[in-house]
Amino acid sequence: MYVYCEPKDCEAVSDKIETAAALNDDIVRVIKISSVINYMDRESKKSTKGLFEVAVVFVLFMVVSLSFNQTCSCIRQSGTYGIWMANGLDKKDVNTIIFLKNLYSAVISVILASVLMMVLWHKFYCTNMINHMIINEVFTKKVLAPAVLISLAVSVISSAAPVIIFNKKQTVDYLRGGIL
Repeated sequence: MYVYCEPKDCEAVSDKIETAAALNDDIVRVIKISSVINYMDRESKKSTKGLFEVAVVFVLFMVVSLSFNQTCSCIRQSGTYGIWMANGLDKKDVNTIIFLKNLYSAVISVILASVLMMVLWHKFYCTNMINHMIINEVFTKKVLAPAVLISLAVSVISSAAPVIIFNKKQTVDYLRGGIL
């Protein structure tokens, strides 16, 4: 049986449930969801070290991949950037465009991955209300915020290489369509 109550009322509700169970010669154990989450948090720390190392390697590969992708995109669009710069756009504006394109890709990826992750978790692990509450708590506090921060960091870091390459050339190089 699962019961939701306000934190200030938990002790009174727990006492009432235990009293009602004792009248029927039943044994009831009342556990707060925060205790379950704290237990799961302690237990999960044991297995997260290896996962953290894998995540670091994955993020490094993401940075390299996105940097390469953005650099290729800048090379492919160098003629367009040259035309923009000939019409008054400065390098700072183009650098902002490069960064925003990368940030846009990262934000869309995080949103789609988060929605998919929540749908899958709820489909496979939310067999009851307590699992539903635990998954929501863990996801919002332990997964979503770090994912957004890592996504922003990856966007900034992976934008560095294309911006550095872009800033080394003159407008005429971009009009020719070749910046390397």
